Amino acid sequence: MLLSRILDYPRQLGRRAASLAARSRAKPWHLSVPATTLALVSGVLFYRGQPAWAAAALLASGLAGVLDSAVRGRSSSTAAFDALLRPTAEVIADAAVLGGILLYYAAIGADTYVALALMALVGSFLRSFPAARADGDIKCSRAGVFQRPEQVLVLVLGGFAGRIPAALVLLAVGNWVSASIRFLCVSRSLSNDPGQSADHRRRDA
Repeated sequence: MLLSRILDYPRQLGRRAASLAARSRAKPWHLSVPATTLALVSGVLFYRGQPAWAAAALLASGLAGVLDSAVRGRSSSTAAFDALLRPTAEVIADAAVLGGILLYYAAIGADTYVALALMALVGSFLRSFPAARADGDIKCSRAGVFQRPEQVLVLVLGGFAGRIPAALVLLAVGNWVSASIRFLCVSRSLSNDPGQSADHRRRDA
């Protein structure tokens, strides 16, 4: 995907920085917490009608997330803890940013943009859920036109350009399309593997 290629350069920088972080014995949560905190700041700034500053905070959060991913890939001692912390932190971050945008448009009475923000927010949750159910299936967990880095990039560009409504349209469509594709992928995977489907039913019971 084009956006993934655009993000490849900062990911390379993240991997290099991760090498330095690994030498200092940094843990993934050392970066997850600042990344989430910056996302919360971004949400507040979006709500206050300062999209450029909000985009800057979100960009810093995204870069911390890239570094977090790189460090996480090199760490095994906190794998179990991070497996719970990372997705929880990402849900909080997405809710804060898109929630801040939603509240801003609600405050000025822009009902159309409120609906778009709500669609983007719900779509981001729906996009994440099938990925969590993929149980390590890389193909399904990365299926779709949007992943979380693309969402962050769209919001950052929209904030700097002052085009948040356009960003919301992209997110509302992209997140729902991605969620649908991932749902179908996981559904087919479970249908083709009865044992895996049984495991899911036992965990859900």
